[in-house]
Amino acid sequence: MNPLARLLLGRGAEADAAASVNSGTDRVTAAIGERPGFNPTENAEHALVAKALDRAELEELREDLRRAEEEASQHIPPMLIFLGLVLAVAVEVVGSVLILRAVGVPASERLPLSVALAATIIGITAAAARFTATPRNDVPPSGDKNPRNWRALLVLAAYSVFVVAVVVVRMAAGDHEDDEGAFTFAHAVILAATAIGPAWAVEAIVRKRRPSLQLRARVRALRARVREGERRLRRAESYVQRNARNKEAWDGEFARRKAAYATAHRLASAKRGGTDGAP
Repeated sequence: MNPLARLLLGRGAEADAAASVNSGTDRVTAAIGERPGFNPTENAEHALVAKALDRAELEELREDLRRAEEEASQHIPPMLIFLGLVLAVAVEVVGSVLILRAVGVPASERLPLSVALAATIIGITAAAARFTATPRNDVPPSGDKNPRNWRALLVLAAYSVFVVAVVVVRMAAGDHEDDEGAFTFAHAVILAATAIGPAWAVEAIVRKRRPSLQLRARVRALRARVREGERRLRRAESYVQRNARNKEAWDGEFARRKAAYATAHRLASAKRGGTDGAP
């Protein structure tokens, strides 16, 4: 307690002694303030601290994160899927270069047109896969036609024409006039496979990559929520510890000032011949 506070407290004690009253508690409390408390029901800040101290939500988030990480570990790593996707696209582009060379496209124009052709093959393959896939939750009412049917047939027809055109171009690049029918058919099937196989590989890789990316995104979101929950918990624990130190400091200061007031009050009462009003 500084000298000025001791002087003011002594004068207050003398005034109380002269009036035969003892207001030491009120005078000390007015000087140093109310005792620090923790009341979540009436204080919004304390309510937030109490909520942050509740570990149940944080533990639930940690459990969700553990399950998500365990599920993610069972999937192919996204980097490997990405490398497979790049390889499949590269093979499709190379095949498109060969097709355009067979058509007679100049070498200076072949690369950009090959990329465009590869994108077209991949796109129409993805469309065919999407429109011909059986919907899981889109079951039409009894007696109604599925609105996807006519679009699926249209996409399949366009896809078939496109594949046939590619095979014809590839076969025209070679000399197969003397080949037998069976060999010609087999050769056509192989050419069709080399033309559209990489596109179907791209579609399959994209389908496999999508749930993996979604799961990885969920893991990242859960990790962020766990880190935020841990930060809130640390701040809340620090607040509680600081509040406890403030209470301890307040109790010590209150005891010292109350003792000083009691001493000054007794001395003033003795000088005036009054009774001791100190507690």
